[in-house]
Parts: sequence; C-alpha cells; structure tokens
Amino acid sequence: MAIRGILLILIGIHLATLESLAKVGTVELADLVVRSDLILVARVKAVITPATGERYANARVDEVWKGPQMKTVEFNASSTFWCDTSNAVEGETILLFLKRDVSGALAITHSGRGRIQIRTLDGKSYATFGGEVIVPKEMA
Repeated sequence: MAIRGILLILIGIHLATLESLAKVGTVELADLVVRSDLILVARVKAVITPATGERYANARVDEVWKGPQMKTVEFNASSTFWCDTSNAVEGETILLFLKRDVSGALAITHSGRGRIQIRTLDGKSYATFGGEVIVPKEMA
C-alpha cells in the first residue's frame, strides 16, 4: 500500500511538471501581423546587457511596414522562459514583429517567433521563416 501511494505521488509530480513545460505553439503569419504594434525591417547595430540581465538590441530601421515611421528602434531581446526564442545578433538584418508590453517597452511578438532573419542571395533578399511560423501556401 505504501509503495502504491509513493508511485501515485511520483506520477502526480511528473504530470504537474509536464504542464509547466508547455511549449509555445506555432503561429500563422497573419496572426503575427495582427498581434504586432510594429513591423520593421532593421539592421541590429548593438546588443546591450545592462545590470538587470535583460538583453536589449538597438537597430537601424530600413523599412516600416506597420506603425509610425522611425529611424531607430530598441527592443527586448531576452528569452523569458525556456521556449522563448527572443534574440538579436549584432550585424544581422531582420524582419521584426514587435509588440509593446505593459510598461510600453517593445518585445518580439509571440515569444521570439516574430524575429525573421533576412538573407541575401545573388543580390536578392529572402526572409528565412522557421518551422514555427506558418506562411500562406503562396509564400512557401
């Protein structure tokens, strides 16, 4: 009886742990557009880690697709939990989907999925969508 009780407790702990490890799901490109306050093409100039430990990126804005015109932008590039892919790399050109948090600071939409790297091949630029952003069939 005691062993059965211990096994039930261990199974309960295991199930509770699985729920806390929930993964950010896929997102459709159209949903990224709707959820974002700003959509920009930008080149990351610097990534800063102040004493708070959060990483912030400063970027030069090349194009504004949604939101007010601006020349530069600062956004939070910190991962907030294990499946948050928020990041920025100095020198990269990215398509950014940004949203304002409750404090008004900008963060990458959908736990980092709103950071799309842009690559240039034979003089043409291409967005590199990961498997977690679902694009329309016409774009695939």
